Amino acid sequence: MDYYTIFANKKYMLIAWINIRGDFMALSLKLGMPTHGIWRRWLLGTVLAVPAFVPVAGAEQGAPQADASGAQLEEILVTAQRRESKLQDTPIAVSVIDGGEIQRERLISLSDIAAKVPSITFNQVNHSESFISIRGTTIGNDAAGIDQGVSVFIDEVPTTGFGDDSPDLYDLQSVEVLRGPQGTLFGRNVTGGAVLIRTMPPSFTESGRATVTYGSDNLMEVQGYDTGPIVAETLAGKVAVDVRRRDDFLTNIALHDKTYGENLGSVRGQLLWTPFSDLRVLIGGDYLDDTSAGKTQWLVGNFQPSLFPTLSYSPDATNQGSNARTDKKVGGLLTHVDLELPFATLTSVTGYRKVDEHVHFSTSGDPFNSIISDPVIHDNQISEELRMTSPAGQRLTWVGGLFYLHADRAYLQTVSFDAVPGTRLNAFAQFGVPSLARFLSPYVNQANQHVTVDSRAAFGESTFEITPKLKMTVGARYSSESKDGHTEISDTSVTNPSLSSGPYSKTWTALTPKALLSFEPVSNVMMYVSATKGFESGGYDTNGTTNAALASAYNPEYVWSYEAGIKAALLDKRLQINLAVYDAEYKDLQTRNFDPISGNIIAGNAAKARVRGSELEVEALPVEWLTLGLSYSYTDAKYRSYLIPNSPPAPPTDNSGHTIPFTPRNSANFRAETHFRAPGSAGKIRIGADVTYRSSIEFNDANDTPRFIVAKSAYHGVLNMHATWSSNDDRTEATLWAKNLNDKRAIINNADLSNFFDTVAEYNKGGYVSIDNWNDPRTVGISLSKRF
Repeated sequence: MDYYTIFANKKYMLIAWINIRGDFMALSLKLGMPTHGIWRRWLLGTVLAVPAFVPVAGAEQGAPQADASGAQLEEILVTAQRRESKLQDTPIAVSVIDGGEIQRERLISLSDIAAKVPSITFNQVNHSESFISIRGTTIGNDAAGIDQGVSVFIDEVPTTGFGDDSPDLYDLQSVEVLRGPQGTLFGRNVTGGAVLIRTMPPSFTESGRATVTYGSDNLMEVQGYDTGPIVAETLAGKVAVDVRRRDDFLTNIALHDKTYGENLGSVRGQLLWTPFSDLRVLIGGDYLDDTSAGKTQWLVGNFQPSLFPTLSYSPDATNQGSNARTDKKVGGLLTHVDLELPFATLTSVTGYRKVDEHVHFSTSGDPFNSIISDPVIHDNQISEELRMTSPAGQRLTWVGGLFYLHADRAYLQTVSFDAVPGTRLNAFAQFGVPSLARFLSPYVNQANQHVTVDSRAAFGESTFEITPKLKMTVGARYSSESKDGHTEISDTSVTNPSLSSGPYSKTWTALTPKALLSFEPVSNVMMYVSATKGFESGGYDTNGTTNAALASAYNPEYVWSYEAGIKAALLDKRLQINLAVYDAEYKDLQTRNFDPISGNIIAGNAAKARVRGSELEVEALPVEWLTLGLSYSYTDAKYRSYLIPNSPPAPPTDNSGHTIPFTPRNSANFRAETHFRAPGSAGKIRIGADVTYRSSIEFNDANDTPRFIVAKSAYHGVLNMHATWSSNDDRTEATLWAKNLNDKRAIINNADLSNFFDTVAEYNKGGYVSIDNWNDPRTVGISLSKRF
């Protein structure tokens, strides 16, 4: 059987060919671009050939036969359309990791999720600082007046962002990653995508689970939950806890001790009230207390500075003269109400999130503490979403609602500078360079920003079944985003006066439409094309040198994303293939760059940028006892027009044509798991592994990071493994696990601080020293679980 379909317009042509025979399936995709310039050649050619372990109906004689069990891949439900739907029937690029996989493979953070999902980078510098990028959205700023292009939702409540976007993954139904703009249905500031975390709700069936873990460096962890009825058929409750501690294990060369341990605990409680068959009320709260070591800095260089003769560039050692400390407290409240009406479901989601965090760390990571940072974060946020959802299974289905968010944010940053005498900064200050005179003596810079955010939106989306096989979806969201606040800068150096700016205020509005067409040519094969607009509000940075600059907002970000995809469940649902290609065209893409002099991240806009790529996910069950998986993404992310003005008469800096930072061109995750009965029917065994490859990344908009650093950012096969024995009744379980078993290390974050390490002569000879962060080293352990 051959099926052909062609989608074409002025921007791209998609030709998808599916050929199914008795023992072979091939899928070929070609993406062609306009014939001018670089697009005269094919941008992408992806060919996948998968041997069919199980024949389709009408297979040739002699082909391998299906297992008598008729086993199939599990159907996965998602909430990407604000209602439950099957993953294979949902016409958007979405990936799902379920709670069982999270438990078995010890996926404890979103960085673990990112390794398995196409087109996502989760840059977790430490427990207190993490940034998410999907399809090239830029990352890296923590100011109160700045938002990110990817939002995290916990049970449909948006988190505050920085400090609240890296929750521990336990007691979960699933984690869904939605790629591409999701502004029609999901909150605010989702130009890159959204991450949906769904916890396990209370149950009216009494149950519980307790898990204890022991691992490397005296890692000790206790997780557990208990759920059951409080009032029969009316009120159920659940309590879940997670406590983790790990000894300091990273050698500090300067202080002759260890750092980088973990010490955190969290609790979640929920009540489910169902007084009537058509009313469901979920009330919950969560709290996290984290006093882990915090932001540790590593150094990487291409020579040994004469002023710092004992520096180590090993990923297993740090040189910082002051170990990092964290005191982070995050809490939240939730009320989720579903009322079934004769014509629709009325849903109210009310959320409250609070972050209080104090961090101390050495920004420069050197023995003399040239730069010490002490940031304080205070965030309070309330949100409300009220929506109506039509019943499923109708020819016309729809979702519509209103959204409101109010947040009070404060970021109080104290940075102490004490450049070592003889370094390039100190030497140039002595030579009379006015802008560097401050480095002649120690000084303290305080930048305090208080910002209030108000977000209002009305949204709607409807899907009409033109024919039983052809559906059209249209939707739109009208957003109004307001930010007002004030900023105070206090500088004890002799060159910079104190600054005070505010109150400043600005409102941005945007209409973000969406159109989508889906087609099912045959059963279990669905194709779609879509066009979606995304919007991220503007904001205020804290790096201006005048009051006017501090009160000047950078521009909002807009994107038009064009996507085409195919989802197929083949070979009696033993093979699933999800493939998407996209073209995202950005206007005023928001950027963040590290300033090596001030040690701050500076926000701005690139006039135009574009991100094009493809994403492939394959899941196969060739035989009943073996599951295979592949996730792959190709990303071509470039600035098309990006000029940064400089002080006259210097010409502007031109970053046009450069690669957008933190966006690997290729990334892939291969995984396999076998599951079978233990000998003598003594339980069940699962053994699995996955390996991740990722090409190198750029770390700044100038793309001028030395190539030896860029080369160290590639993932050369990071291997994870797990082996689980469970009793026949699934009540007892033991898991041996290993994360990064082959101890492959890669740089995940980099910033040039050569000015604080080099003498003038060393700098002129190309001496380079930077602060860096590495992925986690090998960790192994055992987890024992008991269900009751």
